[in-house]
Amino acid sequence: MKFLANTLQVVLALLLAVVLSYLFLHSQIDHGKLGRLNASIQTAQRDESVLRRLVEQAYRGGVLNYDALSLLPERLRRRYDLLAGELARAEAPSLQQQAKALAAHISVQQEQLHKFKRALVLSRIVDLYLPGIGEALRARLRTLHVDAKLTEALRDELAEIQIRLGRLEERLGTHPQAPRQLVDRLASLPRRFGSLDIETQKLVNDFARYASMRARAVIRASMLLRELTSGHRLDALDRLSGEFIRLVASREREAGQYRVALFIVAGMLLSYLAWVFFNLQTVSERLSRSVRDLDFHKFVTDEHAITSITDAAGRITYVNDHFCQLTGYAREELLGQTHQILKSGLHDETFYRELWETIASGQVWRGTICNRARDGSLKWFETTIVPRLDEHGMPYEYFAIRTDVSDKVSAERQVAWLARIPEESPEPVMRLDRGGRVLYANEAATELLRELQDHSGHWLHATWPQGVLLALESGSTQELEFLVAEHYYHFYLVPVMSEDYVNIYAHDVTERHKAELQLSFQARHDALTGLANRRAFEAMLDQAIDDARREGRHSMLLYLDLDQFKVVNDTCGHVAGDELLRQLGRELEHSIRSNDDIARLGGDEFAVLLRNCPREVGLDIAEKLRRQVTEFQFLWEDKSFRLGVSIGVVEIRADSQGRDDVLAAADVACYAAKDSGRNRVHLYRLDDDHAAARRDEMHWAGRIPQALADDRFVLMVQAVVPLRPEDDVRGHYEVLVRMLNDDGSMIPPGAFIPAAERYDLMPAIDHWVINRVFASLRRLKACGQDLVRWRFAINLCGPSLSNSRLLDFIAESVQSLALPPGQLSFEITETAAVSNLSDAVEFIQKLKALGCEIALDDFGSGLSSFAYLKNLPVDFLKIDGAFVKDLLDDPIDAAMVEAINQIGHVMRIRTIAEFVENDGIRERLREIGVDFAQGYGIDRPRPLDELLDQACGQPA
Repeated sequence: MKFLANTLQVVLALLLAVVLSYLFLHSQIDHGKLGRLNASIQTAQRDESVLRRLVEQAYRGGVLNYDALSLLPERLRRRYDLLAGELARAEAPSLQQQAKALAAHISVQQEQLHKFKRALVLSRIVDLYLPGIGEALRARLRTLHVDAKLTEALRDELAEIQIRLGRLEERLGTHPQAPRQLVDRLASLPRRFGSLDIETQKLVNDFARYASMRARAVIRASMLLRELTSGHRLDALDRLSGEFIRLVASREREAGQYRVALFIVAGMLLSYLAWVFFNLQTVSERLSRSVRDLDFHKFVTDEHAITSITDAAGRITYVNDHFCQLTGYAREELLGQTHQILKSGLHDETFYRELWETIASGQVWRGTICNRARDGSLKWFETTIVPRLDEHGMPYEYFAIRTDVSDKVSAERQVAWLARIPEESPEPVMRLDRGGRVLYANEAATELLRELQDHSGHWLHATWPQGVLLALESGSTQELEFLVAEHYYHFYLVPVMSEDYVNIYAHDVTERHKAELQLSFQARHDALTGLANRRAFEAMLDQAIDDARREGRHSMLLYLDLDQFKVVNDTCGHVAGDELLRQLGRELEHSIRSNDDIARLGGDEFAVLLRNCPREVGLDIAEKLRRQVTEFQFLWEDKSFRLGVSIGVVEIRADSQGRDDVLAAADVACYAAKDSGRNRVHLYRLDDDHAAARRDEMHWAGRIPQALADDRFVLMVQAVVPLRPEDDVRGHYEVLVRMLNDDGSMIPPGAFIPAAERYDLMPAIDHWVINRVFASLRRLKACGQDLVRWRFAINLCGPSLSNSRLLDFIAESVQSLALPPGQLSFEITETAAVSNLSDAVEFIQKLKALGCEIALDDFGSGLSSFAYLKNLPVDFLKIDGAFVKDLLDDPIDAAMVEAINQIGHVMRIRTIAEFVENDGIRERLREIGVDFAQGYGIDRPRPLDELLDQACGQPA
């Protein structure tokens, strides 16, 4: 019956606990999550407004670089996807559907933005190309000897058309039909002046065609402008924000109701626990009395004796505090050891064999044992060992009780030892009585005593007489260490109890002390700046994180990375760079608060730990440090430099993760500051797009070097075919790189290439690819293939264009293989070529001197390259596939491809069209006059080894 009652009580308690947990969980609201959701919605509203203004500015010609028109919508789409996921976790399905609808709509609008950008790009290209045609036509008219009225009318017509083309955008607002009227007028232009000669009429036709392209592009852009600035998503976002506010209010009401129920159930549970407590109080008091009695008995035993317990094998399982104090070992060092750790060497094997035979037989052993303490001193113990027997009469534990008798045994030994020390010993040896009178001193001690006593014989160092008295009163050796006349001495004070004096041995440890101080300083400080080093700073950061968790102290971490520091090193050398870091380190150290810490983490990176610092104060200090670095002027010889600094800021709170996570977050924030334009402060936030992208890149940054070391990359090839087969009979293949996963699956380049570019790993990948291509060429040559019939195109990143070692490697390999001209083609992206123009031109010229050809990849994706194209001695233009894939359906894309192809041919550059996905696109490209085509409609990528096996007659 009692068992059933107890069981019922336990079940009731568990039931109340479950109900309490359920009510507690539903009474909580994650205000942090709701705050982040609200911030995400507000950020999306701001980005939508920015996108709308950007589109309007682009249409009015206020934007020259259209990259933001692609990046901002993509960022918005990712934000809406993240928002939908967060709303799903927040159990808000209706709001989640709205966020998904916004993401879907922005995906649709991305295509409209792409068409809008292409229309603007086409308009600008025609603006670059059309004046030349107009000027050529006017020059032609001046040389013609035909009807003067006719030529004059044509000149007037050209002038008026160009005026209308220049004012086309502004007239759209007041005269919507103006562009269409202009298109009709241009269509009739060749017909009205058809009586002119063939060459002049061709110029008239070209002028009319490109002017019509311009007008149609403006019409397309204006139509897309109205769609892109309609504001539907802003209205939807406003509705989403309103519903979110109502959702938060509803959650607050529900949580309040659960809290009321929680208080009621908690009261019931507390009442039950009080009843249980009163029932258990009597039992608890009896148990407490028993435990106190046991503790008292143990205390009495430990105070009187030195006790230890071992198992049957002699391994120590227990020692009391008195045992640890006398032997000098910590309890953790003794447990699990045998008493061999205390063996003095004074007892022979017969002594120990007899001891074990006695206790193993179940009998008590008594005797005197000499043990050696941790410091090497000898301790004598009167010892009693009592075996504990099991039910079969066999010992399974041994209890040892000891009494220290070292004073009785060792006094005579110490006197004899001192007497053996020669007078000429270089170490000070002396003897003092209880009153501090010197009874004996060798020559070295006499010099030391002059520094320890004044002229009247009084001791100058207060610790000295206290140590003498303590040694005599405790009966144990005392050790002291202090400074005497600029020398550190270590003193051993050995009491001789029978004679009531102390023998003293001194050892000069000055050099050791200085070395320890120097090593300690060097281990924690940066050798260049004298600031704390990374190791010391990590210890400070660990302490700050621990303080935040235990005591709620809020701190801030500032991660500083200098901008343009490389300019100083490259211009004046590393000596100047080191001096800059020293000066700047002193400036920063003097600018922080007294309780803050600063360190140099390495290179041009510094870190500041702001202790007990709120967020607003930390951001103000970060901004102050940024201004100070910006205003700092570094002078070296006849040169003057000013730098900037990008600062990542991370809050250290109770919920912060470990040191590595905090430092990684600071690194992410610092790179976000650099990505935003450098020389600025960026606060780390979990919902930051920069943070998510950077974390993903950091993951790949560790995997890529390991993949290179493990040879887990593979080369693929895709054919590039001539659209007129008679133009080029050799096999032309672009080499593509892929990475292999741990399970052997293939990773596409879009997953790891961005991280490789960010962490400067692309040159290593480029070198790996080029090395494998040359190995493939050697294999082709070895199996009898004529290398003239092959051409491989290799992609190069921007940093590789300034890599002299890579260029030397290419030159050496080309010469060793005696490659014919045109065997290798190197593809350089338009962005890399323009951003590193001088390096690109020099690199291209050296490659062409080796017989290599150059292709400018992704041409047409921007506008700046048109101005630089005449300075780049390239052999191929690869037309951006974004214009090729919709060639048949979009007249603007067709016009773009035609314009790029004509510009290339005028400059005697062959053209290659990418993304050729079907025969219709291929046929249209042939009609336009493009030289080569590449894409899935022609050939899909396949392993290079498969191509080599086929060429050399081996089975695939």
